Amino acid sequence: MRRKRSRKLRYVLYAVIAVGIFVALDIVLVKYYAPERKLNVIVISIDSFNVGHMGIYGSPRDTTPSIDTWAKDSVVFDDYISLSYLTPISEAAVQTGRYPFLNGVINFQAPLSGTVELLAEVLKRNGYQTVSIGSSPEFAWPILLSNFSRGFDEYNLRRGAARVPRTSSPPVDDALWWLQTQRKQSVPFYLWLHIGSVHWPYGKDAPEHFTDPNYDGFLKESAGTDGFPNPYGYMYAGLRYASSSPGKAIGTVSENDLEYVRDRYDDGILETDKALKELFDYLDESGLSSRTLVIFESEHGEGLGERGYVAHYDIYDEQVHVPLIMRIPGVAPLRAKGVASSVDIMPTILDALDIKSSIVDGVSWMPYLSRASSTPPRSAAFIARMPLWELVTRESYPLGESLLAADNEEHFYDTAIRTKEWKLIHRLAREAVQKYSWWGWLSGTPIVLPEYELYDLKNDPLERTNLYTQRALANDPTLIELKEQLNAWEREMKAALTPIQSPDKIQDYF
Repeated sequence: MRRKRSRKLRYVLYAVIAVGIFVALDIVLVKYYAPERKLNVIVISIDSFNVGHMGIYGSPRDTTPSIDTWAKDSVVFDDYISLSYLTPISEAAVQTGRYPFLNGVINFQAPLSGTVELLAEVLKRNGYQTVSIGSSPEFAWPILLSNFSRGFDEYNLRRGAARVPRTSSPPVDDALWWLQTQRKQSVPFYLWLHIGSVHWPYGKDAPEHFTDPNYDGFLKESAGTDGFPNPYGYMYAGLRYASSSPGKAIGTVSENDLEYVRDRYDDGILETDKALKELFDYLDESGLSSRTLVIFESEHGEGLGERGYVAHYDIYDEQVHVPLIMRIPGVAPLRAKGVASSVDIMPTILDALDIKSSIVDGVSWMPYLSRASSTPPRSAAFIARMPLWELVTRESYPLGESLLAADNEEHFYDTAIRTKEWKLIHRLAREAVQKYSWWGWLSGTPIVLPEYELYDLKNDPLERTNLYTQRALANDPTLIELKEQLNAWEREMKAALTPIQSPDKIQDYF
């Protein structure tokens, strides 16, 4: 009896030792030999998001409660500067890590260079399942579709019928459907979710959460001036114009009207925030948050009356200083200092994934975000105002064809360099603006701009007082350094420009 019991105990002991050896061996194999599971990547690109209208960036309104909550466990960039004020130009810089002069996308008709790789192409080559889902029509127009679809297994995927763009409902439900039913569980994925619900017509179909229900001005109806469906392009400097007779005002635009515009804009933001909450909740509940790198960025900002117009038209801060938030597994929450650029997003993602980057103009923020370095990798960002907004609206703008013909040879654009404290703008296109400006054509008064503008952002964040002449006369060393950096970048970029063969028709901007 004792012998049997002793034998049984030996078998149990052998079994325990065997299990222990197996577990230890498994740990060693996983730690040293099994390939690490790659992080998934989600890039959320929001069209026309004014940074001042987000709670996490200081808005007094509760417009973004879900994004703000999500951002508390993320890296929030205080000074992220979009490379351009127009969606295709800025987003091409995000998706390639290259400046527009070098990636080829310098207007709405320009093809992406065949030698430049999109983020989707790099990730697909490294074993990722890639999908684009969105509601921004800029990425569906033929030439832009060709530019941005490279490297995607599925591009602009939709469940069921095609979504009507420019509504207050972002396509988050399509993204959730794909995540739940279509993604390959054993394969890392890259999801690019581009959202057009914040773009004008602001708050379309959204409940009036912030809007004054007693407003009864001319903007209350969906049809605007002269029956035009979007009146914002016909409002300038306190006056409104008919699309059929520019140069003659038919009414005024009051502060009450502009407040209505801002209210509807915020209504659209709130609806977008509510939809994104579903995505953030799903990522947490499914366990994907712990193995998914999520980037929240805006392609550009929006002017809401600060310059006398409602549009994204120029390179002042309300139109290029935009939100950038990163949730990176293993990286602690942080308010990132320094100045980040659109071209930095791709190299930062690839560095976080330990994937060798293709040729990029941007820098990786990972050493700083992981606290390996205490110094932000960038202190200044460049901005390009290209193409001129009038070129995009040429289908409804009499001077557009003349401007286009000249631009093919001259490449009209303005540039800027932006640090945390200063912005220097160089108006290379000032003669073209004086001759072709939409606002000049609309009002009948030419728009005359100085060659340079210098703004002290610390003391003048709204960019009202141009200090250039004063500082130039004083031989200010800060101005001299900014000017040297900007002019050197311009020379390098101009050397890369080539004429663009434009199609007969492009996407109508309004």
